[in-house]
Amino acid sequence: FPHLENPHFDPEQVVTSHNAEGSGSGVGNNVGMGNVHNNQAGNGQHFPVPPQVIGRVIQNQYPQYQALQQPPVPQQRTLRETLHPQRYSLPSCIVLPRDAVEFPIKPDMVRLLPTYHGFESEDPYEFMHDFNEVCGTMLYTGAPHDIICLRMFSFSLRDLAKKWLMYLRENTIFSWTQLQQQFFDKFFPPKRTNALMKALQCFVQKPNESFAKAWERFKSLTYAIPHHGMDFSQLINYFHQGLTSDTKMFLQMMSNGMFFEKNLDEAWDRLDF
Repeated sequence: FPHLENPHFDPEQVVTSHNAEGSGSGVGNNVGMGNVHNNQAGNGQHFPVPPQVIGRVIQNQYPQYQALQQPPVPQQRTLRETLHPQRYSLPSCIVLPRDAVEFPIKPDMVRLLPTYHGFESEDPYEFMHDFNEVCGTMLYTGAPHDIICLRMFSFSLRDLAKKWLMYLRENTIFSWTQLQQQFFDKFFPPKRTNALMKALQCFVQKPNESFAKAWERFKSLTYAIPHHGMDFSQLINYFHQGLTSDTKMFLQMMSNGMFFEKNLDEAWDRLDF
């Protein structure tokens, strides 16, 4: 095509040359502009050629140009094809950096990862801690920890958690920090925080529960909600208030009657003893 082969292709030149060639045979008169160009050529004036005339001349001389301008006709699908999905995998919500280093994901690596199903009985903080720990052992030249976590995260999810990741809007996660925040927003909602805070503040030692088991259970609550925002003094007071009278006497005996005379670090170490 002339407009593809010649970067300086000018449709008006095509019209002018076409009219010049056809001025003696009536072609210019058929186009309607040959006489205008010929009559004005002597006095140095130039009238622009109307677009409709340019289109007519190009279509006459270059019919393939007209075919190029027409939009392609979409191929119609059969009724059977409309009953089956065309996409076999959902687009990912995770967008890796363009310069991210590619590394092979082997089955042995996937087996090392902790799994999370999205059940209420599971601890999302514990899962995320274990996941970061395992990904920290996967060392690849040029691949930072965040990129490794982004690529391996989907392999550790099951059931509800897997569906949650699949249903996230495509191309919306650009960093590991952002993905972790989305994860906790979903699986650690405010109602879960409020329930754990209440269990922490209203801790009570169970009947026939030893001091050591009561302390371990209390610490598990603090680890389950690391964003509780309480200092050692508040935590120790909540724990002490929930103990039975016999256990309180036992704690005093362990501290030679000086438990409340200790500073916060010493009191915590005594409880951990």
